[in-house]
Amino acid sequence: MKWWMHRAGYVSKYVNQGDLSSSFGDAFHNWGARYYLAGRDPRIPLKPSLDIWESRVQELRDSGRRIDDEKGFILKAPQLLADATALYAKIDPIPKTWTVSAIEATLAERCRIDIGGTDQWGVPFYWDFKTTGNCRATDENKRRDEFECSWQMLHYAWAYGQAIGKDVHRFWVCYIILGPKLKILCWDYAVDPETLAWWKQSAEYYWTLMEEAEKSGTNLTVPMCAEHFKKFGKCEYFDGCFRLKRDPNLMNQGYIRIEKPYRDAQISEATLCPPVA
Repeated sequence: MKWWMHRAGYVSKYVNQGDLSSSFGDAFHNWGARYYLAGRDPRIPLKPSLDIWESRVQELRDSGRRIDDEKGFILKAPQLLADATALYAKIDPIPKTWTVSAIEATLAERCRIDIGGTDQWGVPFYWDFKTTGNCRATDENKRRDEFECSWQMLHYAWAYGQAIGKDVHRFWVCYIILGPKLKILCWDYAVDPETLAWWKQSAEYYWTLMEEAEKSGTNLTVPMCAEHFKKFGKCEYFDGCFRLKRDPNLMNQGYIRIEKPYRDAQISEATLCPPVA
């Protein structure tokens, strides 16, 4: 159901902290890609990434959505980006003995990994950046657990494996926490082959529904999601599904429709690239 809403271009009229954090993440992803393309040179200019941030904020403003920024994140973001990128370059968490061979690579079924490569033994891995505006120390383990069997993470493992012709049984999440204190945590995970096969079976079912929806337009009845509330409250499409019934004549009460390209990170062409030293 959420996919249907995204496909139809519906977004909430209200921009929340999650939207701002996502925009910040686009800027950090841009810097991370350029950092590795430049051979881990910490002197790469920050301005292109700051431009990404500014353009994302301007897009939000131009869309007519109301921005809720009580904490003043928009004003703090440029300095936070400078601090976060400097800290990442300082700790440089991917070992230099590992080979980075994919940067912002677009893979099967509309997914894109941040970093891919092999470790010193030639074992494939992928590396995913995640940013959050705030995470208390007491919640860090909970967040770590949430990624272990995440649909997105399993999708990446499968898709990257398809691209390189090898099974991918390992991935890392680089979790960038902006507050209350800047912190970068790097968590490693193993991908269980049986779990990945189960995910693939489930994914094929949903891909079939999505293909049918593409052919038939918006009239297809999409299965209801099993859960409607997240850790920060109800799903942003709760009202659209249950109160407005996905009726285009009613959806404008709580949503607007915008053209939204699939994660345009505004870097050089995303690809499986030659090894980067």
